[in-house]
Order: sequence, then structure tokens, then C-alpha cells
Amino acid sequence: MATTERRSSKDEPRYEGPYKVMRRTKAGTYVLLDRDGHLLHREYSPHQMKLISGDLSDDWFLTGSVAAILDHAEVDGATVYLVRWENLPKEETSWIPYSDFQDTVMITNYHKRLLSKKRKAVGATVDTKGKRRATKED
Repeated sequence: MATTERRSSKDEPRYEGPYKVMRRTKAGTYVLLDRDGHLLHREYSPHQMKLISGDLSDDWFLTGSVAAILDHAEVDGATVYLVRWENLPKEETSWIPYSDFQDTVMITNYHKRLLSKKRKAVGATVDTKGKRRATKED
């Protein structure tokens, strides 16, 4: 795992990954490979990485691209998301735990979309300080 460059709030994870170490450079940094088989665009120093244990066998590279997040639920205290995959039929959806996502931007966008739908359903909007603003009915 490596530190994330796009962390915009404390709620987002500090690390992204997992990644596979491909080689160590002469400068002491590491070249990393993601699950899709692409080298990361930059090298990481040891303090920017976190060692994880687990089976990273060849099936580690079996990943797919998420087309959309359809729903979410809590299972045994962990959040799981119902995912529709790109290039697969709509019936081929899967429940994926939060920890299995390489990139959390899609999850963030999903929750923003849900919040927007809730606001429209209620007919009120909330300002940035969390206070309810007046609607046409008020």
C-alpha cells in the first residue's frame, strides 16, 4: 500500500493499493505495479509505503472496472457496495467491500449523488453549515 496523493479529508483512507513492488531504484525508491498491470506514474520512498500481509498470488491481478455503484449496505460492521461492472451484463453485479476498492473517488461520488437525491426528495437544501434553507413551501 502507498500513501494517497488525493486525500482531501480525514475520512478518506491514508493508503491506496495494494501494489506489487517491481524493483528498487539506485536512489532507494520503489517502482510499484497496480492490479491492472500498470506501473504507477511515480516512485515511492519506503516511508510512503505500508507493508501488508496476505496472499498476493497471480489471482491478485484479477480486477475489473466499475461502471457504477448501485447500492450499499452494512455487513458485519463493514460497508459493502453493489457494483455493476463495465463490459459485463447488468445481471453480473457483485457486493464488494470498501477495502477492495483501489480508488475511493467513485464511492465519494456515489454518496454525493445519494445526498443530492435525498435533498431533492425532501424539497429542501442544506447550506454548507448544515442549516436548512427555506423552500418554496415555507
